[in-house]
Amino acid sequence: MQMRKLEDIVGKPIFQKNGRLVCLTTAGEALIPYARRIIHLLDRALDQVAGERFDEEISFGVAEDYVTALLPLILRVFAENRPNTAVNVKTGSSLQLYEMTQSEEIELALVTRRAIWKDVEVVRRERLVWTGAICTLPRDKTPIPVAMFREGCIRRDLIMDALVHNRDSFRIVCTSESLSGLIAAARTGVGFAPMARCCVPDDLHIFSGVDGLPELPMIELGLVKRPNATVSLDMLASCIMTAIAAQ
Repeated sequence: MQMRKLEDIVGKPIFQKNGRLVCLTTAGEALIPYARRIIHLLDRALDQVAGERFDEEISFGVAEDYVTALLPLILRVFAENRPNTAVNVKTGSSLQLYEMTQSEEIELALVTRRAIWKDVEVVRRERLVWTGAICTLPRDKTPIPVAMFREGCIRRDLIMDALVHNRDSFRIVCTSESLSGLIAAARTGVGFAPMARCCVPDDLHIFSGVDGLPELPMIELGLVKRPNATVSLDMLASCIMTAIAAQ
């Protein structure tokens, strides 16, 4: 009933049936960013009515890879400097967060930079490294089992380029959308997982080229933010750089 009412308001079909599933039409997909902004504004209005005493609220996106390693310190330092500013944190892939900044759903994002993103300020260059359980050696396994990021991820493309000359020596045994999935595979010895050095947990071992794994390339951590940033937004960007420098 609500779906039909929404279509009547829009004047176009926004849902279509695909077998037993209901999918969005092109018009429906075009509404998604606007719907997210409406929900965000509604949340802010309800918070205001409820009496939350914040002078300002800013929306910040952080790529899932950096949540565990960097986000706690970022939030702690920011809270110490701007205690009356609330932070609405969004997580996701770098591509998702970049697109959210372009549609102004979030104001600032920490992402892994793609070369075509000219408006991303590089704040650190970090090497990708191979990780695995300490008791497991790559040269003991043929072909070497690898846990890999999903298709479409910039890091996967970089890693596959590094393997291009000896792909027969490797096999992908696990694919994950998130870093947590790769860490789980590495911890259990299922496969050797590539990740940024700053994201490696203490219980995982970093393997070098002499262990039978090729050296991996550098990635760029970057910030993308809206124009005409507020003082609080600039302060959050500064806190992010402080957290990165501390790693």
